Amino acid sequence: MKVLQDALDVYYNKTYEVSGQPYVHSILADCDSNCTTQKKISYNLGKKYRKLTFGVGIEDNSATREQVAVFTLIADGKPIFEKTTQKNEPVTSQEVDVTDVLTLELAVTATKNKNSQLVWMTPQLHS
Repeated sequence: MKVLQDALDVYYNKTYEVSGQPYVHSILADCDSNCTTQKKISYNLGKKYRKLTFGVGIEDNSATREQVAVFTLIADGKPIFEKTTQKNEPVTSQEVDVTDVLTLELAVTATKNKNSQLVWMTPQLHS
């Protein structure tokens, strides 16, 4: 899938560990202490998919334990998913309907102890 636009310090298709488990083919947004705005990655889905499955979390190697982040999915300019998570929180699988979505944005914001590595874990689109 082609990235239309991405933020600085975003890494794709790598394995990251969240809550003690490795997650392959994941996306990491590295948010340093100056990270005060939302980081977004935009994809053109071309209205070809019906659902997106994924997990969200804070990478185990992030600096401190008291980290909080907000993960948001934005479909054609409208939020369709939002989850606030903390470091070492149990991971839950997510499934979101993306039927008839042209542009999908994956957005992250570190809200506490901004020196965080925020992970979209093993995202997969399904036709």
